[in-house]
Amino acid sequence: LLHVSVSRQTVDVLNPQGCDTSDPGGAATVASIDPATGVVGGTPFIVTITGSGFVSGMPVAFEGGDGYKPVASNVVVLSPTAIVATVTIKKKGRARSDNVWDVRVGTGVLENGFTVQP
Repeated sequence: LLHVSVSRQTVDVLNPQGCDTSDPGGAATVASIDPATGVVGGTPFIVTITGSGFVSGMPVAFEGGDGYKPVASNVVVLSPTAIVATVTIKKKGRARSDNVWDVRVGTGVLENGFTVQP
């Protein structure tokens, strides 16, 4: 499964395992991310994401913002309700006006859940 943004010219992989409808994870929800802010060019840091329906292999992505994009790596599903990941915000490209990003975990989205600070 892919998320294609024509306006931002990006493609995010939502499900690297394909479209297997027997996936036991079903629909995920995202309730919070902590911390909910990060600094451009700062040291990579660990976030905790809470919600429901999390299964191993679920991707974590940031979307809907503009400018310096946070990137999640080392994603570990601790339980069906908790994920930890490392977030990096590289100073690549140029700053834009919309520094607030949605947090996506599989099919679940926390709108305006993460803010990038200059």
